[in-house]
Amino acid sequence: MTQVLTDRGLKKLTQARPGGKQIVIADTDVRGLQMRASAGGVVAWSLVKRPARSRKLARFPIGRYPIVGLAEARDRARDLLREIGNGVDPRVRKAEQARAAEKAEAGTFAAVAERFIIRHVKTKRSAKRIEQLIRREFIPRWGERPITSIESDDILEMIEEILDRGHREAAHTAFAYIKKLFRWAIVHGRAGLKHSPAHHISARELIGTRSKRKRVLAPHEIALVWRAAIMVPYIRLLLLTGARRCELANAPWAEFDLDAAGGVIWTLPDTRTKMGLDAVLPLSPLTVQMLRNLPAGPRGRAAVEAWEQHLLEIVDPKPKPS
Repeated sequence: MTQVLTDRGLKKLTQARPGGKQIVIADTDVRGLQMRASAGGVVAWSLVKRPARSRKLARFPIGRYPIVGLAEARDRARDLLREIGNGVDPRVRKAEQARAAEKAEAGTFAAVAERFIIRHVKTKRSAKRIEQLIRREFIPRWGERPITSIESDDILEMIEEILDRGHREAAHTAFAYIKKLFRWAIVHGRAGLKHSPAHHISARELIGTRSKRKRVLAPHEIALVWRAAIMVPYIRLLLLTGARRCELANAPWAEFDLDAAGGVIWTLPDTRTKMGLDAVLPLSPLTVQMLRNLPAGPRGRAAVEAWEQHLLEIVDPKPKPS
């Protein structure tokens, strides 16, 4: 059906017609422009035209009414006709634009950082802490930017802002991981990155020498911790074994040989040690006794962290404000 389209007539077609059929009306003003109204009152625009180098008619969607009004639908149809007249298939052009947009999105810092988290960070013992750092310091700053657009000045500005907050150790950690992220992106060929903007920056000159941990528990403090942890075997086992928190907290029972002929041992595979080497630790009789008394089920992580904080306050209490 061909007829003169008007806004008044189009508004009537947006009303549902139960049991009715789909209505197709060709515009008399722009050749090829069609309006299709469903029985449910959905009105959509399209241009029907044979593209260049094609023997079949094709339908090019334009939009729905009333979001796209009559005047705008005609303007869009004329643009498509001009494009087709110039030998361009709007479908091919649209697909190319979608691929370009997808490629540009994949090259953003946020996209590369997300792949870095999945492929690299998730394999680390401190994965949660590293991921939090990336999402807190890196992605909010540069997430929408192409990773290739980030320069040394951007890295310097971030580190200086962290230093201005009084967090020197956090600045060291942030710098170490931004260097790793860029190096990983280069090695894995992400977003065409060829060089790292952090490569020529010296952490020592920018932040200063990283301070080493000097704080150790005095004998009387160890006694305090031991007494305070009477209901928390995990804390006492840390004192007895000297293991790192995550090494003990994540240890499966299969790592402990409580019936070894030459003495009870704890074998840590290389995937769970800081140096990446297998470790075999002999266990004292008291440690063995505590392990035998432990239930086989998993321990609550939140409870462990709460007790660690509680013990920290006992050993090194903060002065109360006057």
